[in-house]
Amino acid sequence: MTASSPMYLYLCGATAALSMYHLGHHLGELNTLPCVDSTPTQSYPTFLVAPTCIPMSALEYSTANAVLALGGALGALWAGRACDKYGRVRTMQVLNIPLLIASLMMAFATNLPMLIIGRLLAGLGTGGGSTLAPMYISEIAPIAKRGLLGVFSVLGLATGLFVTALVSFLWSDPQYWRLTILVGAFFCVLQLALLLVVVESPVYLRAQGRTSEAETVMQRMGAHEELAALDSPQSESKECKDAASGSGAAGATVSLSEFLTSRAHRKSLWILVLSHATQQLSGINVYFSFAFSILTLILPSAYAASLFLVIFDLYYVLLNFVPGLLLERYGRRPLILASMFCMAICAAVFTLAEKLGQPYVALVAFILAVTTFAIGLSSVPFIYTAEVVEPAAVGVASQVALVANNLGNFIILFAFPPLLRQIGSYVFVILAVYLLVMGAIGLRILPETKGKTPAQVVAELRSS
Repeated sequence: MTASSPMYLYLCGATAALSMYHLGHHLGELNTLPCVDSTPTQSYPTFLVAPTCIPMSALEYSTANAVLALGGALGALWAGRACDKYGRVRTMQVLNIPLLIASLMMAFATNLPMLIIGRLLAGLGTGGGSTLAPMYISEIAPIAKRGLLGVFSVLGLATGLFVTALVSFLWSDPQYWRLTILVGAFFCVLQLALLLVVVESPVYLRAQGRTSEAETVMQRMGAHEELAALDSPQSESKECKDAASGSGAAGATVSLSEFLTSRAHRKSLWILVLSHATQQLSGINVYFSFAFSILTLILPSAYAASLFLVIFDLYYVLLNFVPGLLLERYGRRPLILASMFCMAICAAVFTLAEKLGQPYVALVAFILAVTTFAIGLSSVPFIYTAEVVEPAAVGVASQVALVANNLGNFIILFAFPPLLRQIGSYVFVILAVYLLVMGAIGLRILPETKGKTPAQVVAELRSS
């Protein structure tokens, strides 16, 4: 029997989480881009044989930010299918190709089209990676550690945001924004190297008929409870077996059209769309992608805003260790609902404080909004992706979930800068109303999945 290794399990999880690091990096890389909606007032030295400024309007800046999410939707669609055909590990390797090209293209961009094409390529890689990372992590994680391993994805995202903010702060001269982007290429090379030593997902191996390899991987990951269940047909009810087998033969996968149209998948579909769309439409990337613009509304100088952003991103990294403990104690449903309602309150308080000239109250609301996001909305949607559908539908469910996620992100990234300029902090009232409505709907449809296998969850959804 192969001995289990917790450290190797964590290495595999961390390697997959680098796909989410790429997303965090690219979300924050344009935060301090110079010459947006202005004419350069001085000449700067070139850097990497390219000019410091790529002049652009506010609308063009919004477009450059938002195409990341459009590329993400396309990447999610491709990766959801590719991972079932080629495997999770091979697909993650392929996704690093557009990511590497994107970092190099943007670092040496001399005009806006080059920057936008680079952002689109980065979106392809990050969209596919954000589909695969939570899927792979949930498939290698034993049930007892699924909550802890589930936060690896958002921990990777938070780390990407922090490293990007730190590099931007340390090399704050305008011409060094290209260096911030180039750092992404290093992490592409790092992930490619680590992917050579991690295992393939046991779910994929079983779907390919490679049962003995899958069981060896499960033993190495410490999934002894799952192995015992496989060896004991009486351990699960008939409903669970039906849910696990889906509508086809063992090893068959669910098609996209079947997942979207079949009544058997209807509740799972709504749960995933609501949780993933709300993760982005909560405005979380407003707090990060446009943090510098927001903080200049309430802090006395650009330097103070930059310093606070670095400290804040480090706080967010540390904060993401907490949900792994809370998820296994309190469950998924209470945390995601608390996250929605608390973020709504914080968004409303931020607007009120900013309008009443209370910057420190606004700053506290800003911090609490991200804190409450971290305890639920940050990780539960990704965990749901693998827990509210049967294994045969995980690939296509990830496609649908991440398309909803990226389209929500596109709406936020594209619409927020113009709205911020037109109505100021009142834009956060829009976010508050949306979160209250989604929280009310979530009270009715979001399930608890803690301590249950996907087969058990699906069986409960179909019988209710």
